[in-house]
Amino acid sequence: MTTGRRGIDQQYEYLHATGLSETWLTSFSRAVTDMIDGVSGREQLANALAFASREGYQIEGDCALALAYSEACREEPRKAAELLGLARTLRFNATAHHVLHGVVVDPIVRDQLDARTYAEAAAHGRTRSVQATLNEYGIRLRGTTR
Repeated sequence: MTTGRRGIDQQYEYLHATGLSETWLTSFSRAVTDMIDGVSGREQLANALAFASREGYQIEGDCALALAYSEACREEPRKAAELLGLARTLRFNATAHHVLHGVVVDPIVRDQLDARTYAEAAAHGRTRSVQATLNEYGIRLRGTTR
């Protein structure tokens, strides 16, 4: 079991022990942990979207960032750059996601691509539909038509 998996499992144990509810952010964190471990995390992102919808948040930008990270880890930098371009057209709901973007994901992707390819891919990502992109990854908001 990885350190990330142990940490997120401990967080969920704490939630259950204290009677606190899972939120979009805890579900999102589990998705990212899955991605770190090489698991797609897509089902957890769908769960996070459902929680966010009930909680009154729109986290599509956060999801695009998580998918960019996943693609970078899978050594798919062009896809990651497109997702980063899309993510920048949206907003992040957690302060830590600005750090995840600027300190972790963006530098990884820039190191994997030349500047021109990165710029072209990010520009293409900015023209994409967020819902169509999430649908391509099999991520749909459950229980709504949004």
